[in-house]
Amino acid sequence: MAYFNMIELREDEQRKDDKEYSISFQAHNIIQMFMFFLPKVQIDGSSKISILFEEKPEDKPQYFRSDYFHISTYYVDESTLIIANKISLEEKDEFFLSVIENVLSDIASKVGNNEVVDAIHGAADRVREHNYEMILKMEKLAKGSKDRRYKAITYIKINSLGESAYVEIIDDKKQVQKVDITEPITFVSLNQIIKKCEWRDHSFVMMNNLGKELVSIDLSDGNIKVKSVYKR
Repeated sequence: MAYFNMIELREDEQRKDDKEYSISFQAHNIIQMFMFFLPKVQIDGSSKISILFEEKPEDKPQYFRSDYFHISTYYVDESTLIIANKISLEEKDEFFLSVIENVLSDIASKVGNNEVVDAIHGAADRVREHNYEMILKMEKLAKGSKDRRYKAITYIKINSLGESAYVEIIDDKKQVQKVDITEPITFVSLNQIIKKCEWRDHSFVMMNNLGKELVSIDLSDGNIKVKSVYKR
C-alpha cells in the first residue's frame, strides 16, 4: 500500500488545443495547496491519482487502479465535463477544488477507506480558508551566510494565476531586500524541485536534489545579481 502523494487533472488533446490554458494549468494553485494541507494518507493504495476530464470509453469503468504502477484513474461524470467546458476564471478555483474533494472522497468510499474522508474534506476546507492563495515560507531554503552578514529566506507565492518565488535578503543591519527569482507567473511546482541551498562566499545558491544549480543570488559587489532558470 503506497501513500498518496500526487494528483493529476488531465484532459484530451483536442479539448486542450481549443483553450488558452489547459486544465492542469488552471488548477495548478488548487492542486499545490490541497496537497500541502493534506496529511500523509493512504487513499486506495495508489501514490498517484489521475482525474480525467474526457469522455469515458464504454469499455472502461469510471474508476480503476493499477496495483503494479500504484496509479489510479477516475473519469469525471458528464455534468462535470460540461461545466468544465465553460468555467469562468472567477469560478475555477472552487470548481476544481470541489472536483478533487469529491473524487478522492468517492474513491476512498469505494475501497472502504472511510477514515480518510475527513482528512480530504479538512484539506479542502483549509484551501477555502486561505481564499485559494497563500505564501509558503520554505524553511529548508532559509540559511545565514558563514560570515553572518546576510540571511536568505525563500518564499513561494501560490494563487489563481500560478506560482512565483522570491528571496528576502536580510543584512546585519536588519535591512531587507526582496529578490524575485522567477517570472511573475509560472506553473512549476517549485517546492518539489528546489530542494537545497547554501552560501558560496557572498552568493546564495539553490539546487535540486542532484545538486544542479537552479538559482544564484550574488551579493559580492554590493549589487544584487540574479541567475535563475526560472527567470528570463
